[in-house]
Amino acid sequence: MMAGEAVMESLEQVSERCADPTGAVYAKLFEQHPQMKPLFVLDKDDAAKGHMLQEVLENLIDFTGERHIAPHFIRSELVNHDNLGIAPDVFGTFFPILRDTFKDILGADWTEAMERDWNALLGEIDDMIREETGERAQSARA
Repeated sequence: MMAGEAVMESLEQVSERCADPTGAVYAKLFEQHPQMKPLFVLDKDDAAKGHMLQEVLENLIDFTGERHIAPHFIRSELVNHDNLGIAPDVFGTFFPILRDTFKDILGADWTEAMERDWNALLGEIDDMIREETGERAQSARA
């Protein structure tokens, strides 16, 4: 199995078991970061949350492959979320929350390969966020 292939397999299996994981993902987000819930007070039908989750999933797919868009998208959303008052460390927790939610959905069908590939992917995203926030911090001091 190629690197990232198990991530893709997990996404496929989740889509087969759960038509819309938005509620589960955001329930876990709000459990870990209750300060985030008021930001979605106007999202009565979960449309905004669903759209954001869709964008994250599309970018994870790109990140496991060609990486044409995902690195730029994640960097720009890091800035957008920071402007909304969401610190980079909180922004970065969304990705492991997504993994953990999918792991819960798949239960016993979550494989060691999925765990390994997700952890590698999350490590790369975390490194990118740290690099980006370090660069912005240094440029602010210059």
